Amino acid sequence: MKNLLEHPVYKKQLHRLERYESERVFCKHDASHFEEMGRIAVAMMKKYGVEMEEETVWLAAYLHDMGRVAQYENGTPHDKAGTVFARRMLQEIGYPENKSEEIIALIDGHRSGGSDMPVRIFAWADKRSRACYACEQAAACKWSDERKNRYAFEDLEAEQL
Repeated sequence: MKNLLEHPVYKKQLHRLERYESERVFCKHDASHFEEMGRIAVAMMKKYGVEMEEETVWLAAYLHDMGRVAQYENGTPHDKAGTVFARRMLQEIGYPENKSEEIIALIDGHRSGGSDMPVRIFAWADKRSRACYACEQAAACKWSDERKNRYAFEDLEAEQL
């Protein structure tokens, strides 16, 4: 994990993303979002008995929105651009290829979910990492009321994945 977060290419990409989103009034795709999403994803993977190494989930959380830079620059969907960036970063930090594919699958499916339980949980955690219930911009947000996270994490026990 440390190898990724300290890698100069990762840090440069994160700073580029921060610059693109500096004027954004809605939820930002930044280290705080990555942290919150990772916490929720790890907790829910454990809760639902999904056997995946925590490091894999955390790496995916820190990489999942990095493709937004390409989306801002050329319109490439950020999940697709994110898989390209993640492959490069995982290779550069020497992460094992078989484990890298788990990370790529999580990133690739984080917008749509899918039928694979780890991907569904990861996508769910991405949406639930947003504090829509406390957002001053919620009324102007493009997300539908059904997509908005209207309650705190502790209250999600009854929700189905």
